[in-house]
Amino acid sequence: MDATGDCLDYDVEGTGSCTGGTDCDVDAADLDIDGNTTHILTAAIDVTDTARLDGFIVERGFGGSDGAGLNSAGNPVVANCVFQFNAGRNRGAGIYSLPVSIDTQTITDCTFKKNRITTTGNGQGGGVHFSTASALFKRCVFTGNSSSKEGGGLYINTTDNQVTIVNCSFIDNEAVEGGGMYFGGNATYTLVNTIFSRNKSLTLAGHGAGIYTKSGTLEATNCTFSTNVAGASSGLGGGIYITGAVTNASITNCIFWGNTDSDGGSPDESSQIHDATDAGIDAPTYCDIQGLSGWIGNNNRNDNPQFRDAANDNLRLKFASLLVDVADNSAIPDDDADIDDDDIMDEELPFDLDANTRKVDGIDSGTTATVD
Repeated sequence: MDATGDCLDYDVEGTGSCTGGTDCDVDAADLDIDGNTTHILTAAIDVTDTARLDGFIVERGFGGSDGAGLNSAGNPVVANCVFQFNAGRNRGAGIYSLPVSIDTQTITDCTFKKNRITTTGNGQGGGVHFSTASALFKRCVFTGNSSSKEGGGLYINTTDNQVTIVNCSFIDNEAVEGGGMYFGGNATYTLVNTIFSRNKSLTLAGHGAGIYTKSGTLEATNCTFSTNVAGASSGLGGGIYITGAVTNASITNCIFWGNTDSDGGSPDESSQIHDATDAGIDAPTYCDIQGLSGWIGNNNRNDNPQFRDAANDNLRLKFASLLVDVADNSAIPDDDADIDDDDIMDEELPFDLDANTRKVDGIDSGTTATVD
């Protein structure tokens, strides 16, 4: 482990703190920090994005309040870390981040596994609770996390900021609302190349098993929602639940299949995307939506996507799928998150979730290749 700038200190029980914000770098080769403490790691207010937490396994912390794994008031980059089996009673069992800085918080190539927020307190963010600033989540996996109220995998509440989630997976997380993730503030939430599989609502009345969007603007491109389950009694929106406070939602090149809610029977359009806004969101475009009815047109369709193994979260398409090469090339966003780490952001997003070329096949192998 290399630590400069007196950035990280931890004792034998696993408690640590990150202080100072300049020339501060912390790296570890799968260093396992394990401790039943209030916060295993903390980052102070003056920690900026020049500080980097890289390569740690942070596990089995118990936080009576916020951030059993990492409690951060600063803005460190968190990369290549595993946060697992942490438990808390309020917010953010894996990470609680309340950065004072207006800079973007970056969390990349991290796994959040089986972290949980129990019944007391706010009950928000089993994997991560984030608020106040902009954020980038890149190539992260949220699996098996739970929260007693909102945001089993990820809870975000930030205003007038940009939140980008690209090439991430939300699998088997659960909460009363927003089993996969919960968006609470009036920000712009951009999702690209991200899957939501087998997330669920904890109660019979829980909404938005995949995503619960309370306010702000939602932009989803090339995302897949499969087998997410909202509350069976009165829960709505197995895939996405959009409340009346949401300014708008733009959904393109996405698949919604096998998501269920309290409607019962065969999954219908509303159990895939439930729009509770007064004015209505923009109609999805180039999407495959099970039970398609109100959004017919706009190159939407209602075809079984033929996932390779949805029961085990393999949402890749079989070769015979009718969804191969039918999406909209022009909807592919710029690589603002630099998903290929080449420091070039003014290019078209080059990769899919598997880090394969985003455009393949098509009429020929040249310029007419089409996004799947």
